[in-house]
Formats: sequence, C-alpha cells, structure tokens
Amino acid sequence: MPHPREHIQQFLKLEINDEPIAYRIQDSETFEGYTRHRISYTGLEGDDIPAYLLIPDGEGRFPAVLALHQHA
Repeated sequence: MPHPREHIQQFLKLEINDEPIAYRIQDSETFEGYTRHRISYTGLEGDDIPAYLLIPDGEGRFPAVLALHQHA
C-alpha cells in the first residue's frame, strides 16, 4: 500500500513538487508565544497568493496546521 501522501496524490491525479516555495514577507508581528508573518507567494497560474505564516517561539519540532480557504 502506498504512503498516505502518495495515495492522495494518485487519487487526485496531482503532481507534487517537493521544492521549497519562495515567498515574500510583507510584514511581521510578535505575539505571546509566536510570530505572525503576513506573506505572499506566486501560485501555479502566476497569481499572487496572500497567506499567514505563524512560527512558534522556542526550539524543536512543532505540529503544523494548514487551512485552505477559497480554493477550487
């Protein structure tokens, strides 16, 4: 049985690119326990996609959450 990521990729017929996404930091704000960066990056169709990137304070590995809105 394929790895869950590969299974989803095959089911949705997606080609996943593992290269890092280049993004631009528009501004940053520090809060208790994390820093919030307002970023943007270029989508596959050349459109500018705004997003927030929240980085927790401290060292180590942290869980990640991805929330997608207004997607097709």
